[in-house]
Amino acid sequence: MSKINRRVWKAIGHNYILFGTVVEEAKKNGWFMVKVEWRLPPSNIAMADEWQRIADLGCVDALLREANK
Repeated sequence: MSKINRRVWKAIGHNYILFGTVVEEAKKNGWFMVKVEWRLPPSNIAMADEWQRIADLGCVDALLREANK
């Protein structure tokens, strides 16, 4: 199942939580990777535009489902 257009989030340390949308996907070195278009990332976050392992990201839809229980 494609992850394109899925809304995701990523926590970086204790200071940032980034939200974005998956725009591209690939498999590299046995890992399922996605490229995320981050929404307004702080300029000092160097990894905001890099490929991310899908295992390191959370799904916004899952957060919404959990909040509505």
